[in-house]
Amino acid sequence: MNPLEPLQGMGFTLYESKAISTCLATGDATAAEIAKKSGVPPTKVYSVLKNLEARGILETGFERPKVYACLTLEQLKQKLLEEKQKEGEKIINAFKSLNNKKEKTMAPAR
Repeated sequence: MNPLEPLQGMGFTLYESKAISTCLATGDATAAEIAKKSGVPPTKVYSVLKNLEARGILETGFERPKVYACLTLEQLKQKLLEEKQKEGEKIINAFKSLNNKKEKTMAPAR
């Protein structure tokens, strides 16, 4: 199995998956290093890293050039589980809402 497939199955793009895999393997790295080692095009790497940072997968400090650090494997697992749990709760709430509307429309008239 391609090691990027599970990440893509969790909703990450190919480039995001490559960046995560590279950061996990190499540790802290600059955008240029991540682009070079991961194969993410340099023109795309900053937007990819920004998306991952916004999602809480990568962290950065205040140094220049910016150095990106990935969560540990355990932290990443926990973060992804939390995201999927929230998605599941949204689905359940949506179905509950639909069910409530259905029950109201099917209630006998008095």
